[in-house]
Amino acid sequence: MPIRPDEVTEDDERRVHERLDGKLDSLGPKKGFIGRLIADAKLFYEMLRDPDFKLQWQDKAKIIACLLYFIAPVDLVPDFIPGLGYIDDAVIMGLTIKALATLLAKFREYRRENPKWKRIESKKTGNPVEGPSPTSATATRGRPSR
Repeated sequence: MPIRPDEVTEDDERRVHERLDGKLDSLGPKKGFIGRLIADAKLFYEMLRDPDFKLQWQDKAKIIACLLYFIAPVDLVPDFIPGLGYIDDAVIMGLTIKALATLLAKFREYRRENPKWKRIESKKTGNPVEGPSPTSATATRGRPSR
């Protein structure tokens, strides 16, 4: 079930960092609806991973809650149901994108202007992977664990 952003902790952020790559790898390269969902999840993850892009806790918590829902093995419509399994994930992702539209525009501009963001191809999946690798810098920002 969805987690509310005001319930998000740093432990939840660690779970996203531990599990999102596996979820994306399990989906493999996709096109269409699922491909857009994966691209949105990656964009949010890139925002979390970049230690130089400053996020307010409330925005960070919304992203973490959204990604936790995406990686959840069981949610409102289980992901294993062909054709329907990711509809609920897309709704949550879409609502989060709408809520953070201004922040997403700033992040895209930041990536265009920042030389550290270079497109590379993942040897594992063939999907594009961008940006710096995760660092412990994200642990120094945000709210303490509960």
